[in-house]
Amino acid sequence: MADNGTAGKAVSVASILLALLFLLNGGMKIAGMMVDQFAVWGYPAWFQYLIGVVE
Repeated sequence: MADNGTAGKAVSVASILLALLFLLNGGMKIAGMMVDQFAVWGYPAWFQYLIGVVE
């Protein structure tokens, strides 16, 4: 079984990777890279920017 130090490091790495994933996805929405997808889904254009900021 992993000791507390190793488990803590694993959680930290997972948290950082998850944060980077959210930043990447939010940045794509703010940059307007998903305009077509939001149109297909039936959402207004402003909604993607709102979601990007929230992410």
